[in-house]
Amino acid sequence: MTWFLSFLRRFTEGHLRGALVGSVMSLASKLATAGLGFGVTVLIARKFGATGSGTWVLGNTFLMIAGYVALCGLDYSTTRAIAIYRAAERWAAARAWALTGLALIVGVGGAVSLVLWASLGAIEHVLKEGPEFVAMMSVFCLAIVATAVIRLVGGLLRGLSRFALAEFLEGAVIPVALGAAAFTVGLKDLVQAAWIYTGATIVSAVAGLIIWQVLLAGRGKPPEPLMPREALTRSLPLAGTVLATLATPWIMTLFLARFANTADVGIFRVGMQFALLLSFLLQAVETGMSPQIAALHSQGKLHDLLGATKQMTLLLILLGGVPSMILIVFAPQFLSLLGPEFPSGATAMRILLAGQVLKLLSGPVGSYLVMTGLGRMSLWNAINSAIVVLVLCAVLIPLKGIEGAAIAGAASTVVRYLTATIVLWRVHGIFLPLGLAKAGGGTATGGGGATAGEAA
Repeated sequence: MTWFLSFLRRFTEGHLRGALVGSVMSLASKLATAGLGFGVTVLIARKFGATGSGTWVLGNTFLMIAGYVALCGLDYSTTRAIAIYRAAERWAAARAWALTGLALIVGVGGAVSLVLWASLGAIEHVLKEGPEFVAMMSVFCLAIVATAVIRLVGGLLRGLSRFALAEFLEGAVIPVALGAAAFTVGLKDLVQAAWIYTGATIVSAVAGLIIWQVLLAGRGKPPEPLMPREALTRSLPLAGTVLATLATPWIMTLFLARFANTADVGIFRVGMQFALLLSFLLQAVETGMSPQIAALHSQGKLHDLLGATKQMTLLLILLGGVPSMILIVFAPQFLSLLGPEFPSGATAMRILLAGQVLKLLSGPVGSYLVMTGLGRMSLWNAINSAIVVLVLCAVLIPLKGIEGAAIAGAASTVVRYLTATIVLWRVHGIFLPLGLAKAGGGTATGGGGATAGEAA
């Protein structure tokens, strides 16, 4: 009991309190938006079945790929940049960064949209999809730029520690719009759903830009000159990291569509969404701590955050243990909520859950790499993990279907998080799972900033 009270008391102290406040706010927002997003999954699955759900997932996968290419890595790098500018009160630089990001997204996103639209016929042939997929994707092409802008705005708001606003714009507007349409006019087909999705995306992007201007409240006028070279130098390694990270579910989805069938895609992605519920805990902690990591690292005080990180990792393990066991034991029952076709994905869901548990044990190692200037190392780690999932999917999916995809995904997670833990230990002398620091290492002496700068 004394240990427990001492543990709770630590959450009111110093950096740990700031990390906890940001993480709790982010977790509450993520759980709310996750509930809305899961409601859309249930809605699509029950309305259009496993095959319709698979078609929707496949189209959304292409939209997300195109959106992240258009983003140029400007989500996480924006959070880092705005947190640093905010700490230094360089508001003119913050405005310049936002304008630069918007210009880059419009230019790159416009080109990506045209290329994807022109390639729809070839994609339909390769993946053996039908005319409904092409019609749905033609609408989704109009949402690519707005999708990237929403992610940019999310980075801007998180840099200002406005976590709830960022989560709302990124994850709530679209599900609410689809749900409202379903209960009012009804969803007739996937093309109509795509139009609603696209409209909500554009509205959310415009609203986010307006909110950003309001929050600055006239500070930083006039902005500094645009900084495309600086933004791309900071962001492109992160763009590769994000794309390689997101490549894991994308590769699994595309291989299932090619070597299995569209229904398997729908069943697998529903199981994956259940597994990803655990990752919201880690995402919340990383979101809450990222601005502090970036700011303290820029001041050479990264070691000040180590104790807070250790406690947050322990909290992750405590909070994630019970939900993971419930989901593993009752996987078929949870999947049956979406229809009689979906419990066949229970084994795949359990395998994916095992990978998510390892992520919780690793702690916010990804944020430490990205926010301390180790973007290139993070990029190579993500690429290696993508290669692992690519090779395993090519071998296992033709043999084992969705279970093969789950094995590939879990193996990729293990490789990535173990590698990241080793890199952080060797460069900064930090071992997050146990909260250890090397004697005389970068973290202990404040020298981590120089090392990170050289790595960048």
